Amino acid sequence: MSTSNNQADDEHNPSSPGPVVGMSIKAAADPKYSLKGNTLRVYMHILRSRSNDSVGIREIQRELNLSSATLAKYHLEKLREMVLVAQNEDGSYSLLKEVKVDVLQPFITLGSFIIPRLFTYAVMISILFLYLVGFVLPSGNLAELGFFSVSIGSVSLIALWYETVRSWKSAPR
Repeated sequence: MSTSNNQADDEHNPSSPGPVVGMSIKAAADPKYSLKGNTLRVYMHILRSRSNDSVGIREIQRELNLSSATLAKYHLEKLREMVLVAQNEDGSYSLLKEVKVDVLQPFITLGSFIIPRLFTYAVMISILFLYLVGFVLPSGNLAELGFFSVSIGSVSLIALWYETVRSWKSAPR
């Protein structure tokens, strides 16, 4: 019939060359290897959108200020070939799995928010410190003062040593 039907058939045919012809075997096997630049930006946009939401090519183009819909489709196809996203029947794309690429290692995902791992520690230690300064110090209770001082120090040290060991384990060898 029309070329749009043939084009749609080509998009769903795994044996067709597709837009990502030059992807190496290593890149296809390990998404961390080739997830960078605009492809990483597209992946991050999909990751930030709610997990049940799917995104379309035009939405990616608009939101990320890409020069054309073809460029957006190219990066979505790269993600599809890395088995990170799936193309839905309506042509939109949905997240299949979350990959912690090197750039995302120091972040955690809470719903549609991507926040630094150290932010959680900073908030926890700040709350303890504010309680110490705002309530314990004015009361003059030395036992409680000592307890909260040791608590803040312990929590800080545990958090920092945890992150240090985690960084050492993930360091390139």
